[in-house]
Amino acid sequence: MKKLLSFLDRALDIATISLTLLLVLLVTSQILFRFVLNVSAPWTSELSRYVFVYLTFLGSALAIRHKGHIVIEVMVDRLPKYIRYIVLMFVQLGILFFLYIVAVGSWYMVSVSSEVSTSTISWLKMSHVYFGVFSGTILMIFYSLLNFTIFMRGFFRWNDKGSGNGNDEDHSDGKNVVVESGEK
Repeated sequence: MKKLLSFLDRALDIATISLTLLLVLLVTSQILFRFVLNVSAPWTSELSRYVFVYLTFLGSALAIRHKGHIVIEVMVDRLPKYIRYIVLMFVQLGILFFLYIVAVGSWYMVSVSSEVSTSTISWLKMSHVYFGVFSGTILMIFYSLLNFTIFMRGFFRWNDKGSGNGNDEDHSDGKNVVVESGEK
């Protein structure tokens, strides 16, 4: 499992770096065409928007993997540890539910737009654009499930420790299980 995760992380890193470089190249070429050569090239603008869609959703998957999304914990930090675990569990389930809805909707858009071309790039179908949303969402679901299992393992370890089974690992703080990567 660790090799699969390592491979997936590396592939996602390479994909986002490549997409960022492609986006910079497209925007630079758009500036070059428009202001230096005085030629309109509308495909550069459109393609850069689609590359940005892929970059956004794949980057969001990376942010979920590394727990880099913005989290506001003002109220959760004030709760007792057991209640904190329960609240954070429901937050994770809410995230998974939302991502499921996005995945279903984006797959529907992929399936119904397979014959629709983009406006300036006739060979590029809109289903290819929507596939970026779908694939990024599937990766977000995968990483969210991974984080959820790490979280639940920490919850049960903490709960077992509270019952006095002699478990020496310290997972007594609910938020550390969510914030840390689970390699404790």
